[in-house]
Amino acid sequence: MEFYDFLILIQQKIILVVTIIIVLTGGTMYWTKKQPVKWQVVSTITVGKTTVVPQQEADYYLYDNYYPMQASGLVADTISNWLISPSTVVEVYQRAGIPLPPGNARRLAKTFKTVQKTNRTNVVDFTLDGTKPDEMKKIAIEFGKLAKERLNFLGQDDQNSAYVLLLTEPAAIPVATPYLLNGLAAFIASLILASGLA
Repeated sequence: MEFYDFLILIQQKIILVVTIIIVLTGGTMYWTKKQPVKWQVVSTITVGKTTVVPQQEADYYLYDNYYPMQASGLVADTISNWLISPSTVVEVYQRAGIPLPPGNARRLAKTFKTVQKTNRTNVVDFTLDGTKPDEMKKIAIEFGKLAKERLNFLGQDDQNSAYVLLLTEPAAIPVATPYLLNGLAAFIASLILASGLA
């Protein structure tokens, strides 16, 4: 079939083609508009290790606290792994007094994302995706409390290895709804469908 013949065929069935495009694109845009607003809660955890002996009192070089920083990086790695552990996520939800969403714990843990900008850094950025920003902030704060408790428990026998955990105030940011992307995808799909039916 020549391209010209295809255009004549579409011209003869223009009402069907236009109807399919309008219904699919309009329906997709309506569906996108009716979706709940998605939020992302962001926070940062910074781990520090206190040194028992300051450089001025030590008779050896402390390498500008290189080793305490390395140890803090390892603890940050541990915290990052706690955060994406299904059992920890369940515990955080329970401590925050928020009912667990339906589904399994492993899938729930995937709503938490952690990022460490460089290897062995002592800073962990984490995000939590969802539709209820107040509950998500509460969960983030509760995780910070749990991490501090676990760190205190791990270092309780050795007073020389005291770690300090700083959690930034969680901020909730609305995630942009992809109206244009969904509309464009629906428009292209409706063109393909209409040309197939015509």
